[in-house]
Amino acid sequence: MKSTPVLACESIVKQYGSTRAVNDVSISVQRGEVLALLGENGAGKSTLVKVLSGVVQPDSGTIRLSGEATTFNNARDAARSGIHLVHQELALLPERNITENIFLGQELKNRFGLLDWRTMRRMARTALDELGVDTPVDARVAGLSTAVQQMVEIARASVGEARVVVLDEPTAALSPADAERLFAVVEKMKLRGISFIYISHRLDEVKALADQIIVMKDGGFVAKHSCSELSIDQMVALMVGRELAEFYPDIVENPHASSIPVMEVQDLIDPPFIEQASLRISPGEVVGLYGLEGHGQDELLACLAGARKPFSGSLSVDGKTQKWGGVAAATEAGFGYVPEDRKTEGLVLEFSSIWNISLPILRKKLSRWGLFSQNQENSKAVAAAEASGIRGDILRPSSTLSGGNQQKVVLAKWIAAGTRILLLNQPTRGVDVGAKAEIYRMVRARCLDEGIVALVVSREISELQGFCDRILVMSYGRLVGEHPRTATEEEILATAVGGNRL
Repeated sequence: MKSTPVLACESIVKQYGSTRAVNDVSISVQRGEVLALLGENGAGKSTLVKVLSGVVQPDSGTIRLSGEATTFNNARDAARSGIHLVHQELALLPERNITENIFLGQELKNRFGLLDWRTMRRMARTALDELGVDTPVDARVAGLSTAVQQMVEIARASVGEARVVVLDEPTAALSPADAERLFAVVEKMKLRGISFIYISHRLDEVKALADQIIVMKDGGFVAKHSCSELSIDQMVALMVGRELAEFYPDIVENPHASSIPVMEVQDLIDPPFIEQASLRISPGEVVGLYGLEGHGQDELLACLAGARKPFSGSLSVDGKTQKWGGVAAATEAGFGYVPEDRKTEGLVLEFSSIWNISLPILRKKLSRWGLFSQNQENSKAVAAAEASGIRGDILRPSSTLSGGNQQKVVLAKWIAAGTRILLLNQPTRGVDVGAKAEIYRMVRARCLDEGIVALVVSREISELQGFCDRILVMSYGRLVGEHPRTATEEEILATAVGGNRL
């Protein structure tokens, strides 16, 4: 006989206007279990976990804690009951220290009614030690890495006697090494009987970590399976109704391949990150760039985008020599940079999508006298939005769009600007599989149709294999190898950790 779930919900409904974000969904999680919630953006996953963690209240349905019906009026109520939500956008106070953040809203007092900082520091230290974090508890959060900030969020749950921790896209901003450390922490906390509800678009990590999988679509329940029962292909098929192989665009003959390179870099040096890098990309090509974390691939993209000025090296675009300069000069030369963190570097979330799309072209004279032309702005932005397949109201703030549509807005602004060279850093981070497929197809189609090029940095070798024509490999600041897309992951990884040099 199965034990009583530590947390369950029955027939939950949550409606916003005419849209049912969650429609009659029932789920449960057992003690010491990892339950993965899968689905495309807009499937209702985040809304459901907000209901379970008290952030929003359901319109109908029941929440049960260890079998007893309960109501959470807010997130603090849920936290007091042991239900903690770790948001994708971490909810820490950057100017406060670690101890203050861990005990925010659950401060301890001594017998005199004063804040008991000695006990709180001791407990914070113990919680961090259990998570393998050696950062001082008096350190300001603003100076911490994303990985350590995430551990602070989990430590907050730990000292709050967590029963269920909800992790929403926890590895989206983490390096592979930091993600592995997070997985080890989850496994360790499972042994203490703590349960997890885990939301991620990275199905390989779901496969490795989850015990049970629930799939949602359009706000409703689709299926529940033991993780061991499903392959990644089967997970994808349940989510979107297509097999994984269908998500990557077909590779067709490139009609531009024999032309003059769109971009050529010779002997780029940018100490201490780049020792030497030379590359050329022909019209129509999508080229992958892979390396272990911190081996120079991000800095190479930053140099090309104008965010860094290298020590030496030559750069040409369409056969014409270009000077290394700032972001404005790079944009003028035809570079368009899609950063890893779209929310802080790629978009102004408070602006409408149409404004965000227009930002790169405001430098150009949209009217005869160099004045701002609202009509021309709208026409260019609307055309780019349609070409990018953005779903949602582009007149509303970009913050109202899903992650996949926000990424399409970032791409659309470079389409509107007539970009010749797309620089894509983790282009599908935090994007569901359906939106990934649309982004892959859009980028490849524009490269083939217009002869533009894309240089793609990704931590996922499989993504580069499916999306790119060829894959360059960086190791310790040098371009050390090149592989066809048909190379195995093992071959590419072997080059990254010390293979043959060019």
